[in-house]
Amino acid sequence: MMQRTFRDILNRLIQERGTAVFENGAACKALLQDYAKGTYKREIRLFLQCLEAGYHRKLLKAADADMTRRLLMRSLQEDYGIAGEIAEETITTLADCLETRDSPEEQIARLTGQCAHGDYRAKYELGCLLYKLKRYEESADWFEKAARQCITLYETREPPQKIRSEAARDHQFLRIEGETFLMGSPDTELNRSIDEIPHQVTVKGFFIGKYEVTQREYETIMGTNPSVFKGPDLPVEQVSWFDAVAYCNALSILEGLTPAYRINGDQVIWNRESTGYRLPTEAEWEYACRAGTGTPFSTGTRIAADQANYN
Repeated sequence: MMQRTFRDILNRLIQERGTAVFENGAACKALLQDYAKGTYKREIRLFLQCLEAGYHRKLLKAADADMTRRLLMRSLQEDYGIAGEIAEETITTLADCLETRDSPEEQIARLTGQCAHGDYRAKYELGCLLYKLKRYEESADWFEKAARQCITLYETREPPQKIRSEAARDHQFLRIEGETFLMGSPDTELNRSIDEIPHQVTVKGFFIGKYEVTQREYETIMGTNPSVFKGPDLPVEQVSWFDAVAYCNALSILEGLTPAYRINGDQVIWNRESTGYRLPTEAEWEYACRAGTGTPFSTGTRIAADQANYN
């Protein structure tokens, strides 16, 4: 499998969320970090800086695209102290992704294909897109199809008690004892980011899932399986950070726990007093992954393909 570039990640973001997501910096940051899986930290930081400065709006409205690119490159260098080569790469990537985004008809074709595979969320998104295009009758038809599928899923669902018992059986957790550890990495470590300054962090004891959430677990709770590499016992993939938050809340509700998150559109607030499931914090995740080591990997200074499935 070829390694994804930052441009691939941006294209996916625009394809799935549209350029409107650029207006919500927090949501855009969370999605990019989720799609990038810990890579391209420098590129994400520069890209978010461009959004904050409104560069994407200037590119979308530009009458002279080449002139606008050059002006924005100069702005990155003079206003933010970014090296010329990096400024050119950043603006070129942003501009190219905006220019090559799907046309409405291409978006309709993509969503129609997803609808054919029984994705009710795609039916709803297709209805929203057609409504924006003022194709109201078609829009209403897809909204009705999405609603009917949701009703069918609800009426044919497993009894709640059975779902609760399956969820309790499938999810296995390990107790991680709290401790103070050195978070971050030394400046001599290869491929580190400049924000990984070593500092001491104290984490309290917590429980964390022993295994990745499987496709069976996700589909049992959410009623859908977005994964590309299908298999009930394989980890679920193609889920965003927002999807993971929604999954935590749904699982909490099924087990009679107080949901950990309050979701309002793209705004997510963590209720630290809740009893429900949540995602580990960045410090908890790093502490668990380090497994008591101080090396770049829990396996030492090197890692091999027979020790982990990684890119």
